Amino acid sequence: MKRLLLLALCFTISLNVSLLQAQEQTTLYYFDEIIDDDILLGGGILNVSPNGKYAVGYDDIFMETGYVWDATSKKLAMIDTGAGESVLVNDVDDNGTILGSFQNEDGIYSPGYLKDGEWHSLPVPEDIKESRRKDSDYAPIAQAFSADGKIIGGTIYYNEGKFRPVLWIDGKLQEFPDLQLEGQGFYLYDISNDGSIIAGWTESSMGDRIAAIIVNGELKKLYEPDMENEDRFFLECIASHVDAKGNVTGYITDDDAILHGFIYNEKDGLKYISEGPIGCSLNDNCVFGSISVWGDASIIKDGEESTLKEFLKLDTDKFISTVTACSADAKILAGSGICANDMGAFSVPYVIELSEESRGEITSIQQQNVDKNSVSLSSGGQLFITGSYTGVCVYSTTGSCVTKDNQQGHIINLSQLPSGMYIVKVVNGNQSQSFKVFKR
Repeated sequence: MKRLLLLALCFTISLNVSLLQAQEQTTLYYFDEIIDDDILLGGGILNVSPNGKYAVGYDDIFMETGYVWDATSKKLAMIDTGAGESVLVNDVDDNGTILGSFQNEDGIYSPGYLKDGEWHSLPVPEDIKESRRKDSDYAPIAQAFSADGKIIGGTIYYNEGKFRPVLWIDGKLQEFPDLQLEGQGFYLYDISNDGSIIAGWTESSMGDRIAAIIVNGELKKLYEPDMENEDRFFLECIASHVDAKGNVTGYITDDDAILHGFIYNEKDGLKYISEGPIGCSLNDNCVFGSISVWGDASIIKDGEESTLKEFLKLDTDKFISTVTACSADAKILAGSGICANDMGAFSVPYVIELSEESRGEITSIQQQNVDKNSVSLSSGGQLFITGSYTGVCVYSTTGSCVTKDNQQGHIINLSQLPSGMYIVKVVNGNQSQSFKVFKR
């Protein structure tokens, strides 16, 4: 049954989609139904076209292939796998052209795009690791469109044993051979509207994945972990999205494997804005993500974080866990939810179509935004500060300043300080806030 489903030419899933109405017809399309006796739909939506007409995702749990949602039918359809058994999909443009990687009859993946029902290959470097192209973890893949669709970003696993980003500009391959990369290299997640910013992760000398960007060919790590702390957890930190304004969003993990969502731009630098992962942003004052790793999907608007269901007044018992994509006009939000049955817990895709009223509330950003700061201290002594600030000073209980930092976005290392209570004074211009933290 599974093979018949996978080989079908983009058939429509016969799901009884849950249509949940909120104020002014904001509608949740939640795809958690059983397809047949054995197969469920898993995974989540990865990207939405800028005009909101299409959304794509990938089921890596049950179907091992991609799917597309369109705003006309309001339904999800499985994507044609061509000659192979599965496809990887990542992005879609305003015309419904889908980016990803597809297999030939031998199971070899090629980066490409699906247009008018047919998969088309993109050129690959000569120095590509052919022996590993059958492994989806190393498959060369096209992952992100520029705004006009003329630039495509992707990742290639080279013979040197590293992931490297590539661009296809009007179909022509552009490589970055001069990037000095450690470990397994750099893995691309998104590109800016004009292709000048590439976002993803780069590996550190200790094997950690570090959120990073490439701007005009230059690699920039968005933060530096404490490399001397041998007791810390493996860090997986990702810059996952670039919005129309050039803001980069994502998350990092601390010593206790607790996530901290961030937003970065050239003007303001790095800001930690949430204790959960950030999936995408509309602009620097409207950001979407999750309250925590397994928490509800959230929206941070004008510096205030709330659950998406509360903000949109969605009366539903369906669990929406994160927002990973939004259209340019905020009409469509999408991501993944979590379901549980006899087979266990698994993620499922969803799409929310917003009413005019809800869209107005999201896009009517206040111009006078005041960032609220908060602080958290990991068990390893890493101090994280959310919001904007111009300086930080950490005081002992005797009133002595034991460390200070004037660089926003730095992780302040307190691991060398004795256990006890400390006062963290966060300064933003002529205003300041003080917080108490206890170091174990």
